[in-house]
Amino acid sequence: GDGVLARPVYVAAVDLACSEEFLELIKSALLAALEALIPGSLFGLMTFSHKIGLYDVQGPVPVVKNVFIPPDSEEDGLAVALEDAMPLLSFLALVDTCKDQIAAALDTLRPTSSWERGAASGQEADTVLLGGRGFGTAMSSLIDYLSSEYGSTFALARVFAFLSGAPDYGDGQLDTRRYGEQYASKGEDADLALLPEQIPFYRDLAAVAVQAGVCVDIFAVTDEYTDLASLKFLSIESGGSLFLYANADDSTLPQDIYRLLSRPYAFGCVLRLRTSPDFEPGHSYGHFFPDPQYENVQHIICCDSFATYAYDFDFTHADGFSR
Repeated sequence: GDGVLARPVYVAAVDLACSEEFLELIKSALLAALEALIPGSLFGLMTFSHKIGLYDVQGPVPVVKNVFIPPDSEEDGLAVALEDAMPLLSFLALVDTCKDQIAAALDTLRPTSSWERGAASGQEADTVLLGGRGFGTAMSSLIDYLSSEYGSTFALARVFAFLSGAPDYGDGQLDTRRYGEQYASKGEDADLALLPEQIPFYRDLAAVAVQAGVCVDIFAVTDEYTDLASLKFLSIESGGSLFLYANADDSTLPQDIYRLLSRPYAFGCVLRLRTSPDFEPGHSYGHFFPDPQYENVQHIICCDSFATYAYDFDFTHADGFSR
C-alpha cells in the first residue's frame, strides 16, 4: 500500500549438463510457464553447467554472457560478479513485450559437450569426467544477484531450478557414491544412511534466499540418485516445492508448472500458533521458515491454497490436561 510498484519476478535456471531430451522438456515447460504469467511480470533466463549463462532478451537478438564457475569450492566465489557481467535490469525482461525473444533464446539452448567441459576444467579430452553441474554456485550467485532489487523492483522473486542430476562441480557438490550396495553388505539401514542431508549447504542457502525475497522451486528430471535429501531444504525452507520426474518422456512438467503459476499465491506471511497453557507445539512441518527470535512463529515465504502445515503437540506437565 505504500506505492511500491513491485512486479512479480520469475527466473528459470536451466541445467545444461544434460541430455537433449531433458532440454526439450524444459523448453516446452517454460513456453507453458510464459503463457501462465500475468501481464507486467519480469522474466529472466539463466543456464548453469561449468559456467553460468545470463540471457539479455530485450534486444532484437538474444545475447548471452557467460561467467565461469571455479571447479573447487575453496576459491572465493565467481571471478566476475553477475551484476558486473550483466546489469540485473537487462537480465529481467518484461514478459508482455519480450515473449518472442524469450522463446528465441530458449531455442538456442544446447547441452554443454563433454569436450567443452573438459577444456574448462583443464582435463585432457579423453579423460573427461562427465559432470560440471555447478548448481550450488549458480544458485548462491543468483540469489545474491537478485537481492539488490528486493523491496524495490520485486516483493517476491520465484526461481524455477531445473536439474538433470546431482550437483558435482563448484560449491554445494553432493557425493552420490553414498548410494549403492554398501549398506546391504554392512547390514546398515539404507534409509537411515540416505535420508539425512550430506551437507548443510542448501539449508543455509535457503536462509539467505529468504532474506533476499527469493523462493526456489526445484524440478528434478532424473532416474539416477540425485540426493534430494540434501537439496530439498533449498526449496522447502524458501517456500517453494520439489518435483521429481523419473524420465523426460512421459513427464507432466509443462502441465504442472502451468498449474503452479496460474493459481493465486500469497507471500510474506507470518503464522503464529498459540495454545492453552496445558500443552505446547512440538515439531512443526511445512514449507516455512522458523523465526530466529520468537518461538512458534513461522514465516511463510510463498503459499497457495494447497499449502499444508502440521504440528506435533507436547504436554507441558506430566498430568496432561488439567481437566
